[in-house]
Amino acid sequence: MKIVTLYNPIIDHGGISVSYINIANTLSKKYPNSVFHLLVNQKEIPKIDGNKNIKIINIKNFSRIPFEKILNWGKYLSSVKSILGILIYLIKYNPDYFVSFQGHFIVVICKIITNKKTIIISRENTVIGENFKFFNQSLYKYRIGIKKFTYKNSEKVVTLTDEATKYSAKLLNLPKNKFIGIGNISIEDDDVLGKYTKINKTNPNIICVSRISREKGIDLIIKSFALLPENLNARLIIVGNGSYLKEAKELAKKLEVFEKCIFEGWIGDSKKISQLISTSDIFLSASLFEGFGNSIIEAIKCRTLVISSDVPFGPREILEKGKNGILIKNDHNLTSEMAKKIKFALNNPDISKKYTDRAYKSLSRYNAEIIGEKWGEILNLNN
Repeated sequence: MKIVTLYNPIIDHGGISVSYINIANTLSKKYPNSVFHLLVNQKEIPKIDGNKNIKIINIKNFSRIPFEKILNWGKYLSSVKSILGILIYLIKYNPDYFVSFQGHFIVVICKIITNKKTIIISRENTVIGENFKFFNQSLYKYRIGIKKFTYKNSEKVVTLTDEATKYSAKLLNLPKNKFIGIGNISIEDDDVLGKYTKINKTNPNIICVSRISREKGIDLIIKSFALLPENLNARLIIVGNGSYLKEAKELAKKLEVFEKCIFEGWIGDSKKISQLISTSDIFLSASLFEGFGNSIIEAIKCRTLVISSDVPFGPREILEKGKNGILIKNDHNLTSEMAKKIKFALNNPDISKKYTDRAYKSLSRYNAEIIGEKWGEILNLNN
């Protein structure tokens, strides 16, 4: 019986964790003759199915350090614990496959140290080049070098889009067959799936669901909203939390649209988020780069029109280059163009419905059966 390890040290409300849980549930159900170890930093994982072939393993059980409270490990403590925990885990269980959702470099180092035959699969969740440039440009070359070493020592690298596979291979100068694109799973929800509500021309709602941080372009969304004519009587609903929240509110006040902006904060209930999207007329995304875009998928499920910046790589692939939603070139005209497209969509509900109908039908690409089959091929579970 094969052992497949799915490693994700941080379980939170973000897209990586949502994807991790969906993949774990799908694979355990589809391949009952394999065992799936969920290696995490906690005892329980919310929303994990109680399938018998799933075993949640708390890495902290393997990473107790002698004299931890006496020695001053400082900022290195977490990394030391992760390395120790993965080393002991690999030695004890010797899994056939080890899929890393985060911490790829540490996983590869541990594999080399233990000299195990475990096959390492790295899951890339972002647009690495753009991400490295945005966060600490001075370390760009150093981080690219580490990433290249890590992926060179991984059997496969799973990206979120086909375009990202070509991009990553070229950026890191690695063979194209090292990479494969597999999107996130779209879970069907009978409460919201397939419902369509005509655009409310009297008091239209525009919504954004995102982490509130600079790379998500929340400032661009607020600036676009501020350019809309007063007579549209539109409201902007912003769902999410993050480091840019205070600045986002200040920007809304400066542009005199704060009274029309509803900052919902983080909402833990996914059904409530779906209801908010379903009752909104337009969903906005203005990320500077986007590995996939789970919230865009959610908007499509709710049959809400998506207007997004055309950035690498998720929005472009999900919206099929503008076939399933409106894409806007990511340049200095983005805010004015986004405002124009919002106004156009609100005034032309029939055209908006054509977009949402096509987008809804396209979701079959991301159903659990298809995505599970692709993962099964990589993990050699179909034989």
